[in-house]
Amino acid sequence: MAPNELNKSLTFSLIDHLENTSFYKKRIGFFLREKKECWQFFSFYFSRRGSNTYQLTANLFFAFPDVDRLTSNFLGKEYDKTLCTGAEPLYTNVPNGSFLKYVYSADESF
Repeated sequence: MAPNELNKSLTFSLIDHLENTSFYKKRIGFFLREKKECWQFFSFYFSRRGSNTYQLTANLFFAFPDVDRLTSNFLGKEYDKTLCTGAEPLYTNVPNGSFLKYVYSADESF
């Protein structure tokens, strides 16, 4: 299985699970939730690490577009809506998390 197939499969598996949290699918591997002035993002992607082994990387992001516009203006730069106020790798939010990536073997059940 190719990493893009795993990305699609996990995305469509998560749609129902994230629906009750107000996150919606923006694109494959990318979910968005808007809470007042804050945009919250959950993203992930698989990459190949061997013939049958993959690595899953997941991140949580948040953005306050008004703050980001002011920051860009202050720095004398053009506002770029793809830049976020803050971003955290998902593992930093896992209690006792000491790993950076999740490893998946295609020999195991997805």
